[in-house]
This record gives sequence, C-alpha cells and structure tokens, in this order.
Amino acid sequence: MPSVNQASCIHAKYYLSLMITTHTMHLQGSEAFSRALGILDENWLQVIHGQRWTCEARNSHEDAAKYCIAFAHAAFPLLQLRLLPEELIRWLDDALQACRMREEGFFEGVTLANLGVVFAEQGRISQAIEFYEKALVLIHEQREHAQEGNILGNIALIFANENQISHALTLYEQSIALARETADRRGECTALCNLGLLHDHLGEKEKAMSLLHQGYALASSLGALDLQTMVLGHLGSMSFEMGDIQRAVQYYEQQLNGSHLLGDRHGMAKVNGNIALALIKQEKYNAALDCLRESIEIAHQVSDTRQEGIAHWNLGQLYQQQDDITTAISYAQRAIRLLSSMHDPLLPIIENKMVEWQQATANGISPKDAFAHEAGSNV
Repeated sequence: MPSVNQASCIHAKYYLSLMITTHTMHLQGSEAFSRALGILDENWLQVIHGQRWTCEARNSHEDAAKYCIAFAHAAFPLLQLRLLPEELIRWLDDALQACRMREEGFFEGVTLANLGVVFAEQGRISQAIEFYEKALVLIHEQREHAQEGNILGNIALIFANENQISHALTLYEQSIALARETADRRGECTALCNLGLLHDHLGEKEKAMSLLHQGYALASSLGALDLQTMVLGHLGSMSFEMGDIQRAVQYYEQQLNGSHLLGDRHGMAKVNGNIALALIKQEKYNAALDCLRESIEIAHQVSDTRQEGIAHWNLGQLYQQQDDITTAISYAQRAIRLLSSMHDPLLPIIENKMVEWQQATANGISPKDAFAHEAGSNV
C-alpha cells in the first residue's frame, strides 16, 4: 500500500495531467475552449487539493516541487478565469519558491512574468514593472524569444498608459517581430492589438482600428475565443470613443457572449458596465440601470472590488444626470468606500465630482457630467 505522500503525489500528477490536457484543448478553438473549461470545472476541487499538497510538500518531496511549478503554469489562461487575483498570486508565489529551490531559471522567469500580468491587472503598476524586468533578464538568458516578446509587449502596454509613447512603440515593434520570428500567432495577435491601442492613444483612429481588425482576424483563424473576446472589447471601446455608439453596443454584446462562453464572470461584470455607458449615450436609462445593477451583482459575487466600485460610481452619475443628486451622492460614497482600499486613481476624480455636485446643489445648479468610460480589458 502506498504511503500518504505517495498517494498524494499520484493524485497530484493525475490532476496536473488533466490541466495540461485542458490547456492543449483551449488552444484548439472556441468549442474546445468551452469543453476545456467544463472539464476543469468538473474536477476543480481535486485540482485545488492537488496543488495544495504540492505546496505543502515541495521542500521535502522532489516531485512535489516540480508539480508545484507546473500547477501554476499548465493552464494559466484558464486559471485567470477561475482563481481570484489573490489566489492566483498565491499559486504563483508557491511556484516561484519551488523554481528557486530547483534552480529552474526559465520557469522562474515565466512565473515572474505571470505575476507581472496579475499585478498589472490589479493596477499595481510599479510592482508589475519590477516583476516584468526581472523576468526579462531570466528569459533573455534562456534565449526564449517567444516569451521575451510577450513580456516586451506587456511592458510596452504600461509605458503606453503612462504616455511614454516612443518607448512603448519601440517595444511593441520588437514584440511583433519576435512573435513572427517564433511563429507565436497568439503573441502576434496580442501585440497587434496593443499596438492598435497605442495608435488610438495617439489619435490615429483608422490605423488603430485596422490593427485591431487584423488582430481579430488572426484570433478568429486560431479559433481563440479568449483573444476574440478581448479584441471585441477593444473594438467596442474604440467605437464608443469615436461616437459610433450603436456599433459599440454590437461589439460589447458579442464580447459579453464570449465572456459568458468562457465563464469569465469578471469580464461579464466589466462588459455589462460598458454596455450601460453606451445605453446611457442612447438615453436608454432603464436598460442602462439594469446593466449596471447586473455589473454590481456579478462583481460582488466574484470579489471584483474595483469593478463594483466603478459600477457604483457610474450609477451615481446616472442618477445625477436625472437630477436625483441625493441618490447620486449616495452611490458615489459607496464607490469611494469600495475603491479607497486599493488607492485607485479614480478616487480623486470621484471625490472632486462629489464636491462639485454638493456646491452646485447649494447654488441651485444641476451640471450634467460626462460618464467615465472604462475601456475594454487590458491585454
């Protein structure tokens, strides 16, 4: 009879192989992606149990350390859909310790890069850059050009958001070149979309839309539902900014359907919020109200505090637009409470608007504010 450790190792190995299978499936197209998520969901508790054992035993069991690394990377895009950010960070931290213990330079670099992705999505930019830069050194040493291209693209996105346009453009071009050199078509799709967002930032709308459509065509040819859904969000946001609200709604509705098929409830919360903003532009206030409430409900269920706060803020603006300033301020206050714990950059905007509303009300004025548009998911 095997010992407890032996049995746990066999169990972890089995469910790790299942995760590898789901990762392979998700690369095969939209239908396979949905089946992969279904398999993962059916076995999720066993996957959690297996990963937990590898973490607990990694210092005393060689296979546990190896499997601990693999659990964090075997199906990373799927883990992003199923784990809360704090849980995903914990899995990656476990893997990072195992990588260093085993002196696995390549996987240490990949782990650091994935930590950068998670921290960037949480708005913790300085920490994300630190992870990316450490990852880039290790990956460059290993001559893993596809991974290097992905990391360069992620760093470029941060520089673009910080208006360091020239630096971002150089990094994006390097990222695309490396993706094409290594036949990394998913990486090429991501880089094209990020470059499109940069040209959008520069006001070059036609070039931006062209790059996004190229990215969408590439994602479609791969049958990559996750990438298609991501690009649809960007197309919706850009159409919104260009004043083509009906087209924006169409893109967002397709994005919402993709998020639903992926089981991406974080994405569903965000897209409902963006649909609401487009509906408000069309003066469809009741439908917008329903979407914002749906966004709040889903965000609360998945502990997406930032999206919950943004939706409360936009609800406040909706009521302010309808001259219900008391309700507007109430929702703005809730948004502040939700966002204050993460020092969100939206906070001072909300606080300043609240002061304006209160002063305007005291002076008998009812200003109409523009709604904050939360652009589609970052790549």
